[in-house]
Amino acid sequence: MSKSVNYYTPIPKDDFEVEQVLQKKIKEHSAEGFWKAYDRLREEGKPWNHKRVHRVYVSLGLPIRRKAKKRLPAQVKAPLDVPNELNHTWSMDFVTDVLENKRRFRAFNVIDDFNREALHIEVDFSLTSSRIVWVLNHLINKKGSLKKCEWIMAQNSLQRLLLGEARCTR
Repeated sequence: MSKSVNYYTPIPKDDFEVEQVLQKKIKEHSAEGFWKAYDRLREEGKPWNHKRVHRVYVSLGLPIRRKAKKRLPAQVKAPLDVPNELNHTWSMDFVTDVLENKRRFRAFNVIDDFNREALHIEVDFSLTSSRIVWVLNHLINKKGSLKKCEWIMAQNSLQRLLLGEARCTR
């Protein structure tokens, strides 16, 4: 080890000016974070680099807390009803996949829950709501009306449209 290590005395960092300017910037713009404050300092012509300013910024306890992601409330899982007859409950679902040429297609499945029969599978690159309504009306005319519609994957706006136009429930 070198002898100069024993004789070295570190010079204390004088960050008083940086602290004063940062406090002033935070009072003026309290909702902004470090990088905005640093950019404002650079626009004013301050020569300090970002590492020094960040060290002072953190030592002053100025970092803004990051907002936590808002989580959706947990859905209460109700047990599924076991149907006792045909056309009591139909389950409907949208399924999507990608072909080898990278084109995405969708399939609309309607299944009778009593005997697990696939009543209809509509496949296309684009399934419009009017087409889904036509499929459900076709099934209702062919199989008769049903007592209950269940959605595996709820599509709120489409579900309201379908329940209104396709007469899913009695």
